[in-house]
Amino acid sequence: MALSYGVTDYIEWGVITAVIVLNVVIGFYQEFQAEKKMDSLRSLSSPSAAVLRDSNIQTIPTAEVVPGDIVQVKTGDTIPADLRLFEAMNLECDETILTGEAIPVAKDVDVNFSGREELSIGVGD
Repeated sequence: MALSYGVTDYIEWGVITAVIVLNVVIGFYQEFQAEKKMDSLRSLSSPSAAVLRDSNIQTIPTAEVVPGDIVQVKTGDTIPADLRLFEAMNLECDETILTGEAIPVAKDVDVNFSGREELSIGVGD
């Protein structure tokens, strides 16, 4: 490269310079796209939960969900903790990781816990 600059070979100088600039631009673009993908993967690894606290819906990390929180779950959400259902419509959960079930398990709001103590049931059923 330095030789083509020194002997004033302008065509070779222009081609080498264009290749270097193109290489830098493509490398920067690829690094930028990879960083965006890594950021989106990081956001998936730290899920959050929509929680009703003080009459307001707040989005908090799942580690901060405590007993007594009312969690709002939407399609595609990861369930942040053991929950007791108050209201649900056609709710099915994929429990493959937990139980090995091949198909989603239907969840029902109308479970009867009468005659059982709260401590024997557990906070989230």
